[in-house]
Amino acid sequence: MARPERDLDAKRFEVPADQALLYVYRDETFGAAIKLTVLVDGQHVGDTAPHTFLLVPVTAGRHQVVSKSEKDSTIEFTAQNGNAYFVWQEIKMGVFAARSELHLMSPPEGRNAVATCSLAEPPPGLRYPLAALDPKPAGGPDTATTAQQSNPSGTEATTAIGAQAVTVAASASSAEGFPRVLSGADIAGHFARHLTQDAQAGRQSFQLIV
Repeated sequence: MARPERDLDAKRFEVPADQALLYVYRDETFGAAIKLTVLVDGQHVGDTAPHTFLLVPVTAGRHQVVSKSEKDSTIEFTAQNGNAYFVWQEIKMGVFAARSELHLMSPPEGRNAVATCSLAEPPPGLRYPLAALDPKPAGGPDTATTAQQSNPSGTEATTAIGAQAVTVAASASSAEGFPRVLSGADIAGHFARHLTQDAQAGRQSFQLIV
């Protein structure tokens, strides 16, 4: 544990005008024998035990907090100079070891919880304040997000999910709601209902890529 005077200073919640303060705390007795490692922006800032907290000065900008456990928990926030931010590290039951979940709390809740905890010492040699991460790129699609695009003419629609793509001929007035993901039965039913010139000429009018 940190020296009593440092603990008291941290609990005054006095934030310098040129930086922000991050408090990561565990105010529960559950998991009494377990210490959990905390990373901020990829740097090890300390380990928590029950009824302890970490104090991390940071610069303004985007920051990421990670709680290392059986299943890591991650949370991000954008700091502004002169403000304090409070992250509750909740302990949960795991299959083989403890799990944790991070929650960004309001300042009143955070201050009340930190007041019941003791300041844990950071690793030696850590330089504060921690610099902010680069901003997230704007407009880039999420890899877990479904990407969809349609032909302005309404004659063709394409739906893509990850590495899978389906292209089908479709009427602009179709009530099917293109673009959408189609099964093999959907595709066969579509062409049974909507014969196209390609189908009548014996040419392939759809493409399935897996």
